[in-house]
Amino acid sequence: MTAAFKRRRRSVLAAAFRDYQDIALASGGQAIQVSKAQLSKATDIILDTSTSSLVTILQRARSGGSEETFPFMLDESLKNITIYITGSGITFTLTNPAGISQNQNEASGKLGTIKTVGNLWRIRLNSDKQSGTWKINIKSTELFILKVTGQSIITFIYDFVKKFPGSHPGYSVVTGRPEAGQPVTLMLSVIGRKGPSSVSVEEVGLVIVSGPGSVTKGAISDVGNGDILVTVDVVPEGEFVVVLKGTDKVSNSEFQRQSTTQVSVSKVNIQAVVGSSVEPGKTFLLPFSVMTQGSAGTYTISARNDRNFPMKFPESLTLTTGTAGNQTLTITPPASTQSGTDVTLTIEAKSSSGADSNYAVLKLSVVKKM
Repeated sequence: MTAAFKRRRRSVLAAAFRDYQDIALASGGQAIQVSKAQLSKATDIILDTSTSSLVTILQRARSGGSEETFPFMLDESLKNITIYITGSGITFTLTNPAGISQNQNEASGKLGTIKTVGNLWRIRLNSDKQSGTWKINIKSTELFILKVTGQSIITFIYDFVKKFPGSHPGYSVVTGRPEAGQPVTLMLSVIGRKGPSSVSVEEVGLVIVSGPGSVTKGAISDVGNGDILVTVDVVPEGEFVVVLKGTDKVSNSEFQRQSTTQVSVSKVNIQAVVGSSVEPGKTFLLPFSVMTQGSAGTYTISARNDRNFPMKFPESLTLTTGTAGNQTLTITPPASTQSGTDVTLTIEAKSSSGADSNYAVLKLSVVKKM
């Protein structure tokens, strides 16, 4: 095997593994590269990530040839705190709030226990960890991913929402990808150690995991029962996560949490509203519009429903940037469809290059009129 062939093979393998890293980062996971002999050692790492009440405190990714210090907040409720770093050519120094440090050469130190397997470093903090702001400084010659996790009851879930008017106004969940560069509204439900009232939320924002680390902060409104309404003026121009900071009133300690999976963004927007129910055996007309703030051109339209009811819709739309293209989709439930049947309908628009797309999910009800 020639040296040139070996170099090409290594290059192909590196590119293939980079794809796995991208997938792992998007889903909040880790891409561990090990030999067959190291598989048993990697088992412990895999078990770490399958424990209950696991929360993400911080996750960041950086390209090679960089050095950066990442601060993160540890609160009293956290147990089994673990730091993962995946990558090659890495050196790091971990520092606690009291200024005590430990580097990658200290397998068992004052702050925790360090293990390595393949391209992964795992730092398990000692159980007597100190609450407050910790820091980890990382130098790397290649791309690396940092993730800090722990077990805690304090966590949150969220949805993207929009306000609807009427005699009983409120907020409905928005499907599809948020529009980059546009405002967005989120509804968060925060869980504390003694219910929603045992935590206070001071900051919610969006941050690009592989970006410079700046947080796009949102305006916060407490709507009660642990629900927080957050309005962000501008969605970041890239995949992002939701970050939350607050105070645990039980211990009076500050905490931070981060959503696990990244949110993809789009410059395409699809609007459609179901204004009435659908009748068995009758064709239902559903107007919809597609608009892009990105590249003008031809966009492929596709649609599907979970009942396989017959549908008709345009296969494409020609869009001008900033101008909505209007069309109509028809769906016809068979006459034998039982009244009360629910239908989930998905409409998708994709640019001709495939670089950008978005979708909308709609719920229809089939009701036989008396």
